[in-house]
Amino acid sequence: MNHFHHDRSLGLEKRYLYSKNLAKYFNANYNVEDAKWQDLKIETEGYFRDEKKENVNENWVYAFSKSKSKNLALRFLYLLFLFPVFW
Repeated sequence: MNHFHHDRSLGLEKRYLYSKNLAKYFNANYNVEDAKWQDLKIETEGYFRDEKKENVNENWVYAFSKSKSKNLALRFLYLLFLFPVFW
């Protein structure tokens, strides 16, 4: 589950159990013939293919999602003051 689709108020164990139950649901209901599963499979494979093509590590994605909000003001200041240097 990515950082956009999780509830921060849930503990680690509840998130683990949710993911485990979600995997069980997928395994129990997967049907090769069903278009919704094919769409999900294509979308998921595309995500990991793009991630591999761009040489992105999943841990980097997680670290960025945790730190980006804290560094937004700092990045804005860098942009504001350093942009004229490159202009």
